[in-house]
Parts: sequence; structure tokens; C-alpha cells
Amino acid sequence: MRTQVRTAHAYQMGRAFQRWAAASSAALGEIARDPQIRRVEIAWTLAVASQRALLVALLVVAFQFAGPLGVAVLGVVQMLPSVLAVPAVSGLGDRYRRERVLIVIYGTEALAVAVMAVVLIAAAPPAIIFVLAAAAATASAMTRPVQMAFLPTLANSPGHLVAANVVSGIGEGIGSMVGPAVGAALLLAGGPGLVAGIASVGLMLAAASVRAVHVPHSVQPITQPVPTSARGLLTGALSGARALIRLPGPRLIIGAFTAQTLVRGILTVLLVVLAVSTPALGEPGVGVLNAAIGGGILIGSASAIGLAARGRLSPFFILGLVGWGLPIVLIGLLPHPAIAVALLVVLGSSNAVLDIAGYTLLQGTVPDPVRAGVLGVLEGLVGAGVAIGGIVGAVLVGQLGLHAALIVTGAILPVLAVVLWRPLSRLDDQLIVPVSQAQLLRGVPMFAPLSLAVTERLAGALVPVRFNGSEQIVLEGEDGDAFFLVVEGQVEVTQAGRRLRMMGPGESFGEIALLRGVPRTATVRAASEVQVYRLGCADFLSAITGNAYSATAGDRVVDERIQGPPMITPA
Repeated sequence: MRTQVRTAHAYQMGRAFQRWAAASSAALGEIARDPQIRRVEIAWTLAVASQRALLVALLVVAFQFAGPLGVAVLGVVQMLPSVLAVPAVSGLGDRYRRERVLIVIYGTEALAVAVMAVVLIAAAPPAIIFVLAAAAATASAMTRPVQMAFLPTLANSPGHLVAANVVSGIGEGIGSMVGPAVGAALLLAGGPGLVAGIASVGLMLAAASVRAVHVPHSVQPITQPVPTSARGLLTGALSGARALIRLPGPRLIIGAFTAQTLVRGILTVLLVVLAVSTPALGEPGVGVLNAAIGGGILIGSASAIGLAARGRLSPFFILGLVGWGLPIVLIGLLPHPAIAVALLVVLGSSNAVLDIAGYTLLQGTVPDPVRAGVLGVLEGLVGAGVAIGGIVGAVLVGQLGLHAALIVTGAILPVLAVVLWRPLSRLDDQLIVPVSQAQLLRGVPMFAPLSLAVTERLAGALVPVRFNGSEQIVLEGEDGDAFFLVVEGQVEVTQAGRRLRMMGPGESFGEIALLRGVPRTATVRAASEVQVYRLGCADFLSAITGNAYSATAGDRVVDERIQGPPMITPA
């Protein structure tokens, strides 16, 4: 009996793995075939690798300058300007074309890092190096909010968006693993100046990759005028903060992310101290330990591709918080280099799950017109968390010692996850487009090719309407002013008094009059109590005609229904 139970259990696990592998392959294949997302992800990976390589060099320079305090000062110098600038500049991603904003960001960062390379080779005073590090870090901090706001414009389904976020995580994992390793090697071969020079080249290549992205103007989120004055720029900067006041779910996610980055800032200092104080690691060990985190991010991102098929993401967000803290506690309890590397891989995997689940939830709960601004607020708080964490890390090491500081630091996020378990578990219920509504919209062939950003706008324009039995919805010969999607019940379609067909949930009518500019071709009445979504003419035409694939699908549907047998001709 026990053998049979184990066999059945193994079979179920095998089937679950097969389903996960199939979902993973399908999601990754969809991203691989999408040249637009592919170019954005390549740029992201290049940028992360360049930034992480540069960070290794800067951490070593800062530690040589003033020990743990120098590392903390570097964190403050890098993050403080971004705390002030990122929310303002990221908001421009809600006004300008987001791919152009990304190009400017990558180009600006490449220039700052190139100048830093010259300064490092010339052995300039640390103050100059820190100023340039602040400029580069400020540009770097703008990348994520603009990219995460941009991806829903490119993705065409929730699963596609999760897959894109997973690929972003994989790219971050590759960059976080390769970057520090290359940075450590270049540091030994030619010093910090060589590291900065190679990093600037990587950032230039990132800008070139995004430059090849072309998105139709019709799907760009330009819903507000571009600010032309300092006051207008300040107003734009505050748009994300104002939006958060009325968005409790995103507020909670951003609060949890801020706590995680506080821990990350503390850990940055602790890892430098751990590496330098461990003979088996030394200064190059800074790169090794950070590369371990990057490897974990890569593994976690590859595993998290199955999230694309999951209905709820909040449990994985909670799991990511717990997995970010416990490894740090264990490093403090088991201070061995090999164990530390293994545990940092686990931490990196948790980081991937946390980011993918958290950012996907933010993308789904923050309206598109303010998405970049809200994500900019998050990035500003991230900067503040890392900077404050660096200072706290230096204090903890001085007051408690390295191992006690690791234990205290690692306990923060698991405790937070327990305290916030209930509200965090309800985040999926606050999506702008509920899963059921999204599935209904995507079931319409004309809407299937639309990006998530456009689908979100459509969902916001839908008006629920109820009709009683025999009540008329549209009349043959009248002007068409709306498109209808059946949610519940049945409707009867007639032409010249003759019944043509019955329609039920998921079916739609009204597109012929709107797309062809002709009177209604049939009458539609409620056959029972019916609920439909009504979509106005302007919103319908804007979505369909703004996407070549949707326009083609709409023409095909109209032609089939007009030219098809009378028994299937709709309104």
C-alpha cells in the first residue's frame, strides 16, 4: 500500500512538473518571438551587468577610503540624489514615449560612468568619484520604474506580462551574477578605472538596443500635457505620490518593498565586512558574494516562470519576503564562506520571486496614466531604504558585531510578513482589470491582440447594463453608437422579424455599424434577464483601429458575418 501511495504521489508530482514545464516553455517562447520585448530585456540585462560590475569597484574604493563607514557613505551619496530626482523624472514616462525616456536614461548613465573611468584612472580625490557615482546611480534608479511601466504597453495578456517580468528577473539574475564576477576579474587585472570603462560600453549598448524598439503612437500613455515649467515638472513629480493616497494595495506593496531595500542596504555593508574579514574571501570576495545573489536571482527567475499560469500572486510575494530574511539569519548562525554563498543563492532566488510577484501586482493595480510616476515613488523610497540601511548596517556592526548584526537584520522581513499576512494576501483582489473581466475581453477576437495597457483602458470604459426579458437592446436600422459584450443571460438576434441566432456569455455584437459606418443590421433583444457591457463608439474604434492586428481581426469578423449564411448574421 505504501509503495502504491508513493508511486501515485510521484506520478502527481511528475504531472505537475510537466504542466509547469509546458507553461514555462510557452511563456518563454512567446517572449522570445516578440522582438520589442526582447530588445528591452537585452538592454536591461546589459545595464544590470554594467551597474553591478561598477558597484564592486566602487565598494572596494569606498572601503579602502574609510572602512565600513566609507561603504555606508557611498550608499548615501548614491541613493540620496535618486530619492529626490527619480520620482520627478520617472513621471515623464507618463508624458513622453517611454522607449525614448529609456534611451535618454541609459545614455546619461553611460556618459557619467565614462567620465568616472577617466577620474578613477587619474586617481582623483574620492569626493569627485562619489559625485560621479551619485550621478550614475540616479540615472540607474530611473530605469526600473520606466521599464516596468513600459512592459504592459508591449505585453498582450496577463500571462505575457508575467513572462516579461520573469525574463526581466532572469536578465537581472544574469547581470547580477556576471557583472560582479567580471567586475572582480577586471579589478584584479586593471583596477577600478578599467571596470568603469567596460561598464560605460555596456550601458551604451543598452541604449542602442532600446533605440530599435518601435511602438505605435496609438498605444502610448500620453494622457496629460508635457510640463514646460518648473512648476509643471513638480506637479508631474507629485502625481505618483497623489495617486498612492487613493491606492491602498500599491501603498502596501511599496511599503513592503521599502522594508526589503532597507534590509538590502544593511546587507550590503555586512557582506563587505564579511568578505574582507574572511581570509578565504578577501576583497575579491565582495564580488563573489554579490555574484551568488545574482546566481540565485537567475535560478529563482527561471523557476518563477510558472507564475504566469497562477491565478494569485500575493502568496508568492509573502514567500519572497520570508525567503529574503531567513538566509541572512542562517549566515549569522553558520559563519562559513561556502554556507554563506549557498544561502545567498537562496536569498537571490527569493528576491526574484518577490520582484516578479510584487511588480506584476503593481502593474495590475496602478492605472496606466500614473504608472511610471508611482513606480518612480517606489524607486525613490528604494533609494532611501538602501541609503538608510547602509548607515544602520555600519552602526549594527559597530554595536553588535558582524554575526549578531546578521541575525537581527535577517529577522526583519519574516516578522513583517507575519504581521502583514492578512492585507498582503488580499492584493490580488484589487486588480484594475479583474481576472474574469480580462478573460471576457480577451475572448473577443478583435481585442485579443491588444496590449494590456489598452485592455485596461477598455475595461475602464465598459459600462455594465442590465435588461429584462424581451427588452430591446439595439434596433435594426438605427445608428450605431456602442459595442456590446454579453456577460450573463441570452439575447435573441433577429433581422426583418426573422430569428437569426441566440447569443450567450462571452459573445458580442454591434461591431458592424461601428466599423463600417452603417445603420444597425439587426435587432437584438434580451431573451431573459441579461447583463451586458456597453462600450462607447469612440473607445471601441480607438482600440481597434489603433492596432493593425485588431483592425484586421475586426474586418475579418465583419466580413464573415455580413457574407456568411443568414443564420449566423449578427447585429
